Amino acid sequence: MVAATERLFAQEQAPDVDLSVKIGHMLMMGFRGTQIDTDHHIVRDIQKYHIGGVILFSHYAPDKVSTRNNIQSATQLQALIATLQSFAPTPLLVAIDYEGGQVSRLNEDQGFPPTVSHGHLGELNDLANTRSHATIMARTLAQLGINLNLAPVVDLNTNPKNPVIARFERSFSGNADLVTRHAVEFIKAHAEQGIFCTLKHFPGHGSSTNDSHLGFTDITNTWSVGELKPYSKMIKANLADVIMTAHVFHSGMDDTYPATLSRAILTDMLRHEMGYDGVILTDDLQMKAITNFYGFDAAIQHAIEAGVDMIMLANIADYYDADLAVRAVNVIEQLVRDGIISEQRIDQSYRRIARLKQRLQENPTLRVTDPQSPDVLYFPETGHTLHGIFLNYWLAHGGLAMFGFPLTREFAEQGITVQYFERVRFEYHPGATHSVGTVMLGVLGREAAEARHGELPFEPAIKGVRKGRYFPETGHHLSPLFEDYWDEQGGLALFGYPISEPFRDVSQIDGHPYLVQYFERVRLEHHPEHAGTPYVVIPGMLGLESLRARGWID
Repeated sequence: MVAATERLFAQEQAPDVDLSVKIGHMLMMGFRGTQIDTDHHIVRDIQKYHIGGVILFSHYAPDKVSTRNNIQSATQLQALIATLQSFAPTPLLVAIDYEGGQVSRLNEDQGFPPTVSHGHLGELNDLANTRSHATIMARTLAQLGINLNLAPVVDLNTNPKNPVIARFERSFSGNADLVTRHAVEFIKAHAEQGIFCTLKHFPGHGSSTNDSHLGFTDITNTWSVGELKPYSKMIKANLADVIMTAHVFHSGMDDTYPATLSRAILTDMLRHEMGYDGVILTDDLQMKAITNFYGFDAAIQHAIEAGVDMIMLANIADYYDADLAVRAVNVIEQLVRDGIISEQRIDQSYRRIARLKQRLQENPTLRVTDPQSPDVLYFPETGHTLHGIFLNYWLAHGGLAMFGFPLTREFAEQGITVQYFERVRFEYHPGATHSVGTVMLGVLGREAAEARHGELPFEPAIKGVRKGRYFPETGHHLSPLFEDYWDEQGGLALFGYPISEPFRDVSQIDGHPYLVQYFERVRLEHHPEHAGTPYVVIPGMLGLESLRARGWID
């Protein structure tokens, strides 16, 4: 695949690149199917018509509840993307709408981590939290093989009744500087994982009173020049991999065409005045703001004339067209043959797309299993790694002595990003406001105790029947043997409430009896053989025991 990318880049300005290859690269196509083989039309589109990218969806219209499009689970999606790339002579751009919150094609019911909206992040206005949240999102994409996120939204939230932006909390804020700051963190988090981002929807959709998915959307009287500020700043900072157009109309900018089809907006303003030379991608050209007023051929022609590099045809309209890419290629080829579109114009877009794809080679995705990354801590003892916010949490709260070695990679479990360690389970909770931040320990203690329901130590105790601080929330005392450790190491925020009385129990690990006490998130154990060391009290191996009980580990 790398060799193919090198060939593409080496040839990007070569006159002998076939016109059909250049034209095909200008298309980003949607398709139906959770798995594909050589009989699927998308394989033909990749191999024969050289499409430049694909866009993935959870569902297709009209039934958005029960009808799966491309995504069922992480394992299935990884396999689908790998299969798509295996048919591609040069790497595909694999795109998805993964803004967070309500606009996310990777959902909890499919086993992916929960996400929050741009609006939520903007309201919190914590740049570190935005960075951490975006890092988890980007890592999810990287592990799946997705290399282009159709986010962040940099529209300004200037109309609280906006039916497509404000309604779904898709904007960080109505303040351009705040939008820019959070978008920068979002983009940098993705860049660290080798994921491209898309600024949208140019020149601004936040002020609109209509939804361009449904029809004509005029922003002439609502749009303000401040909506260009995030774009300008990120273009200057070289943080604009891709910019997506909006199908919005502004008579002061162009009295004939909406932005997607407007040379005045895309070439004169975005290219020449704002200095952008990256990839311009349309929003879905099958949205009704386009299809209600322009035929298929005319829309493609005007988009290319306007300065668009890639045309998105999502293929999620009421009628599914397996030959959509073929039709689009034929239209563009005919436009070139007729002299309406010059091959030089096609070359301009091809070069930009080729440059973007070359960066896939120059900035390979950082995998969690890459022990060479400076931001990754690799453990040869178990063959697993720690990085990002889980690494930061591990280092800040006791490291190896507290948590043990990692036993798994990060993965989605019941909609939460988790990682198992010998003693605990880390969980990522975006937007959490508890005292230890967005990472917290899973309730392994509670889960283990549920399997021992009815045993005397787990029954609520009467206050004062034994020494120790009493917690009426669970009806248990905190043993004086464990109290200092519990307080010093993080107390309630880290370990949770006691859910048993102290009692002697035989270890599943070494077969020896120890005095133990269960808490919601850990089991504390007293080891007198470690007298004189800091390890007289240590958390038990609940993580290891949990994985063994599932048969995941020996």
